[in-house]
Amino acid sequence: MVGIYELKKGDFSVKVTNWGATITSVVLPDSKGNLDDVVLGYDRIAQYVISGKYKLDVIMQAMPLNKATPVNLAQHTYWNLGGEGSGNILSNSVQIFGSHIILLDKNLIPTGQISTVAGTPYDFLKPMTVGSRIKEVGKGYDINYVLDSPIGNQGLRKAAVVKDSKTGRVLGVVDKSGRGAVLYCKRLG
Repeated sequence: MVGIYELKKGDFSVKVTNWGATITSVVLPDSKGNLDDVVLGYDRIAQYVISGKYKLDVIMQAMPLNKATPVNLAQHTYWNLGGEGSGNILSNSVQIFGSHIILLDKNLIPTGQISTVAGTPYDFLKPMTVGSRIKEVGKGYDINYVLDSPIGNQGLRKAAVVKDSKTGRVLGVVDKSGRGAVLYCKRLG
């Protein structure tokens, strides 16, 4: 049975489904203590189930990499640090600790070719707002970055930091010894 599970500590809460481990809600305070859900998602669990169905022309079994397969291990949570319903994220400041990206084909599938971000709208090595160059990338940012920063003495390295100046919320991503990302949220002020 598909359900939603909530983890809560003080004013902070996270809701996740057992349908693909989808994050459905993250509620946290802003710099003034106001609570908002910063994850954009569906209102009902049934909507996640319906949107997660697909048709595939092969048998459900392990396949070589050169054939169609129903596996997608990516996490696609959509965030708005201003809170759901607060408008767009174009004024959010983003810093990504990666000087290279993996190029995509016409279907937005990674090709494996690596290219520098220097001189491109994908260069977020220094903090920049999302909206500063988004018109230069067509339908928006949907790209994989190659991280630069060395792994620190605790087995962590910074991957990205996003800041919303209106609410003082900060969302960061750290890479844990090359084995996956860990999110952290905090508020300024």
